[in-house]
This record gives sequence, C-alpha cells and structure tokens, in this order.
Amino acid sequence: MVWFTQILYYGLCWLPWNGRQAVLFDLVERKFYIFGLILLAAG
Repeated sequence: MVWFTQILYYGLCWLPWNGRQAVLFDLVERKFYIFGLILLAAG
C-alpha cells in the first residue's frame, strides 16, 4: 500500500491534463487544479 500511495503522490505531477499538470497546487495564486477542477482558496 505504501508503494501505491508513493507512486500516486509522486507520479501525478508528471501526468498532463488539458495542457497543464493533472494536480497542481498554486500557492501564490491560491488556486488548486485537480484534473480540470479549479478550486479557489478563500481569504
């Protein structure tokens, strides 16, 4: 199980999705991109 979660965690940053990373946490802009879903942080 540890191997699976580590591959998932480190592998998602290399997976392309609509021209950007599949999972991207943009902390400066406070935007989280997860497979095409864009989440905006409040505050």
